[in-house]
Amino acid sequence: MSEILSVWMHINGEQKLAGRLGFDGSQHRFSYADAYMFDPKAISLDPTFLPINIKDHVSDDLMGVLRDAAPDSWGRFVIAKRLNVSVDKISDIDCLINSSNDRVGAIEFTVFNGHEDIVPAPEEPLTLLMFADGIKAIANGELTDSKVIEVLKYGSSMGGARPKVTIRQDNIDWLAKLNRHNDSVNMCRCEHAAMTLAETLGVDVAETQIEIVDGMDVLLVKRFDRVDGIKIPFMSALTATGRVEMDFMNSSYVELNNISKQLSDSNHGEQWFRRMLFNVLCNNDDDHLRNHAFLFRNEEWVPTPAYDIMPHAIHTELFRLAIGLFEGDRESSIANAIRAGHSMGIDHSEDIAKEMLDGFRDWKSYFKSSGVNDEDIKFFARTFNRHK
Repeated sequence: MSEILSVWMHINGEQKLAGRLGFDGSQHRFSYADAYMFDPKAISLDPTFLPINIKDHVSDDLMGVLRDAAPDSWGRFVIAKRLNVSVDKISDIDCLINSSNDRVGAIEFTVFNGHEDIVPAPEEPLTLLMFADGIKAIANGELTDSKVIEVLKYGSSMGGARPKVTIRQDNIDWLAKLNRHNDSVNMCRCEHAAMTLAETLGVDVAETQIEIVDGMDVLLVKRFDRVDGIKIPFMSALTATGRVEMDFMNSSYVELNNISKQLSDSNHGEQWFRRMLFNVLCNNDDDHLRNHAFLFRNEEWVPTPAYDIMPHAIHTELFRLAIGLFEGDRESSIANAIRAGHSMGIDHSEDIAKEMLDGFRDWKSYFKSSGVNDEDIKFFARTFNRHK
């Protein structure tokens, strides 16, 4: 048996030992702690696939909700740099041990020493001022300086492929995202513009703002899994659907709405519809199942605000989203979105679509007011103006 990890869960600001995780070389085993199972305040880490009423859970792959707390490609790259090994030598367990506890959601990990479960130690938050020292090196991919690598540990637990760190500013936690030297457009300002426009069109989105650090744009995304310093349980849509990583194309917005109905008594259909339709309008084809998620709030799992809305300019006649609008159809069109809306039970889908399309036609104003330059606006024009 390799190292065993103690798994901790934050519930309403209280840290609890949820159980232990081990890997024997072929299978992962998570066992709930007895005290946690009988704690009236405790919740299932995953209500569907890791229910609290079953003590032992075994899986070939790392359980989905625990995998959500592990880094994706960017974090793995950072960890490999810190450990001075190649990325393919790092296991999921290695990632959980060596990533920071600023990870998404409310789960934390420590190494079980065989005698006692070590409570996770709080970490000093990173500030924009601390971040400034390494920003140009990070953006240029120059990740050899030890100080830069130390800064990057603050983003090592976060998902996604792009460079990012978590920071604290005015007692608020933010995810700081950077442009890369080889980006076709200013990704920070374009994502900020898209998120701002989406909010105007009725989509519940994560708050964003642009900061300039050492002459470079930084996109700050307010962390919705932190409220007044309290960690909020998080579960990706990939985990909630029970799908594996490369199976996301068989999912759909209709499925996500159905999952919402199973996890919550509240009706979130219109928000799923507006999110889907906006992704159609701006051609955000990076809307895979890790870019949708749920938070545990008020005793139920509810959709997070939309995040990672980044338009994609392509010059083809066929536009597709990452997941289907409804089962078996990923074609990105307003007609398909309306059809999916009807499948969600939204009778006024046409009215919402007309309202959002009318507002979207003013996209250039939002991009200009967000500081997107004329060249980048021209870059998106054909894709954005295809809707009549």
